[in-house]
Amino acid sequence: MSSAICREKLKKSAATFRKNFLDVWPVILFFILLFSAMVGIFGLRYAVIVSAFTTNFKIRRKHEVTGSYFLRLIFNSFLLCLLAYAASLHLIACIAINLIVPFLLILIHSSQFSPKGYFAYTMLFVFLELRPPDAAHIPQEFAALSLGLAFLIVGCLLYRTFFSRPKNREKEVRDSLMELACLLTQIADREIPSDAAAKMESLELKFQNYSYQSHRLFSKSRRHSQIYDMLAILFQRAAYLVTDDSWHVELNGKHTQYLRRLSSFLGRAAGRFSVDGDNSALTAEARELLDDMPLSNGRLRIFSRSFLHMLILLMQTLEQLLPQDVRHRRPPLSRRLKKFTEDLKCRCRLEAFEFRFALRCALVITIGYVISMLLPLPRAYWLPINAFILIQPSMEESEHRMRTRPIGTVLGCLVEAVVGPLLPGTAARFVFALFMLSMMYCATPGTWNHPIFSTCYALTLTSMSMGATTAIELRILYIFLAVALVFLVNRLVFPTPAEKQLAINLRRLQRLLGSYWGIVSDAAQGEHSLPVSGEILSYYGMLYHRCVEQIRAVPAKEQREALRPLLIGLWQIMSELEQIAFLVGSGTLERRDLASVYLFAGAEQKRIAGLSAASAPVSGKSAPASKTSALTPGASASTSGAPSPLPQVISPDLSYVLTQYRENTERLTDLQRKNPFFS
Repeated sequence: MSSAICREKLKKSAATFRKNFLDVWPVILFFILLFSAMVGIFGLRYAVIVSAFTTNFKIRRKHEVTGSYFLRLIFNSFLLCLLAYAASLHLIACIAINLIVPFLLILIHSSQFSPKGYFAYTMLFVFLELRPPDAAHIPQEFAALSLGLAFLIVGCLLYRTFFSRPKNREKEVRDSLMELACLLTQIADREIPSDAAAKMESLELKFQNYSYQSHRLFSKSRRHSQIYDMLAILFQRAAYLVTDDSWHVELNGKHTQYLRRLSSFLGRAAGRFSVDGDNSALTAEARELLDDMPLSNGRLRIFSRSFLHMLILLMQTLEQLLPQDVRHRRPPLSRRLKKFTEDLKCRCRLEAFEFRFALRCALVITIGYVISMLLPLPRAYWLPINAFILIQPSMEESEHRMRTRPIGTVLGCLVEAVVGPLLPGTAARFVFALFMLSMMYCATPGTWNHPIFSTCYALTLTSMSMGATTAIELRILYIFLAVALVFLVNRLVFPTPAEKQLAINLRRLQRLLGSYWGIVSDAAQGEHSLPVSGEILSYYGMLYHRCVEQIRAVPAKEQREALRPLLIGLWQIMSELEQIAFLVGSGTLERRDLASVYLFAGAEQKRIAGLSAASAPVSGKSAPASKTSALTPGASASTSGAPSPLPQVISPDLSYVLTQYRENTERLTDLQRKNPFFS
């Protein structure tokens, strides 16, 4: 039995290796060519930065690259080179620069949705600092850096030309709208598939991801980001309609006929809409459907109205015919700077994922380099290299690597001890080193076998200038020092295990409800900002799906089952809130209703702010009754917050949605109060 299991594991590993090789052979070719050119022109001293450029190529080859990206890459690379050189001049400079540079790189380039965004630039900085030049050799360092950049730029362009076809986003939009049209027909026929909500949520998340790439720090706001926001809202509304069964009792012949008309129109629109062209005929047809709506008050009427309004805005955005007050234009420099500072402040909060990881990573790199400067041993820079690889955005992944990397390093040392003496000469050593690092790119990062290859590569090159036995002893010493360093920093500096990060994310979802009520308040005063509301909805959706993933990873089934209703309740409340914002911004409400909503929005903002303030701080030392209670924002009955009085409004649609919002809010509060895990 055991031999059969071993054969099955070997077979599976071989299949994974083969799949990885077919994917990364261009990366291997890039590494071999750059290594040969770098070592041939500048010598073995500069071989260390080849890995940094190869990793950057591996990351960027399948992404869209533009001229502006290459300009930023060149500027940032030379700036990091100068900073790495400055860090080597004095111990104080080493401490200051290594604390600041990695911290800022992570703060700017990483997030929960792109946790490894920092890796390429930070790795380049760390590797440039390994073997700093003296002042006389700085031109040679710049020349070596220029060679690596030239290879990286040409490699990305060649890969884009021959291997990676750009995504046809227009086709994706058409196919997604066709799938939504089919769902509307299924709703009309009462034949909704069991996975319909999951499909809509998947499409929603896809377009939220596309939009998020345009909302990050230093990214320009473009028209397509607003289009992606609108598409995400369409799929979010459809997903909520499918999961809400309250409309089933109101579905009659008129609803069925109208939903089929809506589905037919959406199918035609998906095939006929034009990017930067004339969509006036489709817009007119959508307005005709909107005006000719025989549906009575209820969920289906509100869904259909908001759905058609969003489709009209989408068609207008596609041909850039939006009114001046809603058009998504690039804001002035002062507003962009204000937004940048606000985003930076959010990332610098003590509970922010970016701040916590940035501080841990910066400390690990700084302490590693300080020790390497003070330690009177050769190859001391192996300590910060290993520490940088071990420190990860997720503490669980970091702990996993602290177990697997020492195992792989020791095995790699054993392989080198056996194979190294058998290599006949320098050429054979180079071939073996290149082969082993090529195999490393086929292995999965974080596994025990991945460091075997990198260890053999490093030891083979090192053994050309020092004894193999000494090199092996140093390699083992530095990996265990790195494990000890990362272990201490992870435990002592803002430790953020998965459960604590989930608690932070749930509190952030709750605070975003208050932020969106601010959007409603502005809309009630005639200041509705579609780009800002779209950005909040995209962030809320992505954070919600991140919480879904984190709850799935909670080990105890009882905890998972207790947390899911809470998360679903937060999603339902935001869905109702988004419908309220639509009605307020549609221009169909009377002034009395707008005034009532404005007052209600202010009261809800205060209530939600009180809930967030009453929640236990992330660094607090209170001992909850159970682990799950620590995961719940505003869990205690005393901090649940008294509901705001529901306003009396004239519009039946607005009254319906406000009532649904109140019911969902009370249901969530009741869940927090009565569930034993949340008390």
